[in-house]
Amino acid sequence: MISTTEPKIDKKAHRALVLLILVAAMVTCFFRVAYATPRTCTRQEAIQAETVTSSLKTWHDVFNSYKRYWHCDDGTISERYSDVVATLLAKHWDQFDDVLLLAEKHPKFRAFVLRHLDQTMTSAQDKAIRENVRSHCPPDGSHLCGLIGERFNELDREQKCGQK
Repeated sequence: MISTTEPKIDKKAHRALVLLILVAAMVTCFFRVAYATPRTCTRQEAIQAETVTSSLKTWHDVFNSYKRYWHCDDGTISERYSDVVATLLAKHWDQFDDVLLLAEKHPKFRAFVLRHLDQTMTSAQDKAIRENVRSHCPPDGSHLCGLIGERFNELDREQKCGQK
């Protein structure tokens, strides 16, 4: 026999369930907005970032600075990041394993490194990095070396377009 009566719903339990769903929805919306909102660089952070970027010596230094000041990557700070990235890849290839590990674990940092290979590097840095990538790339670094090579191809195209 099939029952034709509707099940009784406990009103307190129903209210609690509705309240729980509403709170979960609000929390989800809050975190989406909080993480989607771009962070601005305060004056104090910019001063600190300028100071820090002038003394970066290793890929771990660069990574720690990037984590703290990624949102300040503009103007003088950006130029300093570009200089240290080019210097490390040109003159300190012995540290390549460090950037390789950091770039594999942190794709946004890898993009940061590639973005800072730009027209501000000297011709000596350009030549040394190309040679390091071509002749000294370790087997497990072929992907990153390939990306660096692609970045240099982009820079070459940009330079050719600028000369026309």
